[in-house]
Amino acid sequence: MAEAVGTVARILELDPKTAARRLAYMGLTEDEARLLGELRAPLVQARGRVLDAFYEHLLAFGETRSLLEDPRLVLRLKKKQREYFDGLFSGDYGWSYVTNRLRVGLVHQRIGLAPHWYVGAYAVYLAELLPELRRVLDGDPERTLAAVRALVKIVLFDITLALEAYATADRAAVTALRELYEAMVCHLPAALVVLDPELRVVSANRRAEALLGRPHAEARGRALTDLLRDDALADRCREVLATGQAQGGVRWEAEGRRWLITLVPMQQAESGDEVAARACC
Repeated sequence: MAEAVGTVARILELDPKTAARRLAYMGLTEDEARLLGELRAPLVQARGRVLDAFYEHLLAFGETRSLLEDPRLVLRLKKKQREYFDGLFSGDYGWSYVTNRLRVGLVHQRIGLAPHWYVGAYAVYLAELLPELRRVLDGDPERTLAAVRALVKIVLFDITLALEAYATADRAAVTALRELYEAMVCHLPAALVVLDPELRVVSANRRAEALLGRPHAEARGRALTDLLRDDALADRCREVLATGQAQGGVRWEAEGRRWLITLVPMQQAESGDEVAARACC
């Protein structure tokens, strides 16, 4: 996990100096950090009540309740929540605090808890914590307001770090899967070309180099008609996209080589429908 946190920090260009700069931009002053630190001891007794109410809320929703079915996991989570509570009122929000927030984001990404549930949990946590602040600082409205302001700033700082780590881990996972896919595709025994709805090359394997007349990496982004100069083949690809029906036995010939091509529609959530052309010589 330490290595993963370090990788995320590098991707986010985070170090002790930039993290401190971020916190300063949040507006957290030294006086506010000191105030939160002073509230740690008075709030110790409130910690149990806040955590109990927090977990009761999590158990009310199936999406979060399913994460709490293992009693051992619940014990670990409660331990981590106690540690977070203590850190939240430590008054020290340096690099160690920052890396812990990144670690939390990575853990939630691995668990698979969607970000909106994660942010919602923070909202519940704050809602339970604010009355305890008021109770501890009863009779001092100015100090109560200062504590609330400080708490909101540090919690928003926490959420930002954790969600950035979550998103970075998601992108890394997608990149790893894409690299694995491309490595597998490159070693297929037949030529394979994937085209977007405008019939531009999205990806192609090494076997397709003979078909396309250029290295597969150079073919990406190029229009099929520019590479093969065959309007009839392009029309067949458009038919596959329009109908969603595969077409086999499509013949194409160039420079004395004959190819037998199969056109298959593909569903892509991000870029729309695509068509894969598998060709054998």
